[in-house]
This record gives sequence, C-alpha cells and structure tokens, in this order.
Amino acid sequence: MEGKELDVGVCERLARRMTVDAALSFAMQMGIMPPSLYQPMYLITVGDVGVYLTIYAFVGGPAEGDRPDRKHTPNYLKIVTQNLASADEKPEWVYQTFKTKLKTTRECIDEQMA
Repeated sequence: MEGKELDVGVCERLARRMTVDAALSFAMQMGIMPPSLYQPMYLITVGDVGVYLTIYAFVGGPAEGDRPDRKHTPNYLKIVTQNLASADEKPEWVYQTFKTKLKTTRECIDEQMA
C-alpha cells in the first residue's frame, strides 16, 4: 500500500477494535476465570491484501512471572479481525490458541511471523 492513505472509515473501525473486549469475551466464553490476559499486544498489518488487527496475549494458567509485564502461561491467544478496509460495522474475529514455552508476547509474534 505504498503511497496510499487509509480511509477514515478504516481508521475508525481499527480504533473501535483496539480494546481488550474481544480477548476478554473469548476468555469468558471458554470459562477462563478470572478472565486474565497477560502481556497483551496489538499488531496492525497493512498491505495490498487489506488492513487487519491482531491481538496476542497469554491466557489461562498457571501464570508465572514476578511482574505484570513478565507474567506468562503455557498458552497464548491470537485474535484476528476481518479485513478492516472492506469490513462492515459488525466486528468479526478469528480466535486461535497455541501451547508454548515462550515467555514474552513478542517471542510468540516472532514465532508466528517466521
């Protein structure tokens, strides 16, 4: 998308989805109580195929780590929006969980991108 600007509607849809609501809803639907998310990270992907928001966070338990920015679990969550460049107003999400021995969300993202 070199040389192209994002349309105002795309930016508005992106901003409305950059909350923890989708991740917390997933945790509650799966019965993860309390619905804790550790090290949440948002990744915005823009390219010729569209505009997507991906949320990564550690979920479940047992949680390890001595500080909130170091807490991790054996599972992480990846949530991806539909193409926000052509999406309607109703949010759609794709949820996936992965088992891991990694300790940071950044490492999980790097693993996914490899």
